[in-house]
Amino acid sequence: MRLSIAYEECVVKELIASDRLLQFRLNLILTKEKKSENEAYISIFKNEIMNDVFRLQKYMTLLQNKS
Repeated sequence: MRLSIAYEECVVKELIASDRLLQFRLNLILTKEKKSENEAYISIFKNEIMNDVFRLQKYMTLLQNKS
């Protein structure tokens, strides 16, 4: 199973708005890492959201292999 994910800033912003952990991570990136808002959104997409996507992809592959 292969997934193709494209970065969409408005979707990332909406996801962050609904997730307290991502809000905390955004604040950390902006204050501690001193990145711009755009860089912070891209960082969250690459490091947080894509990790979740890869975990889900691995889960689905393992589930298919068990069948």
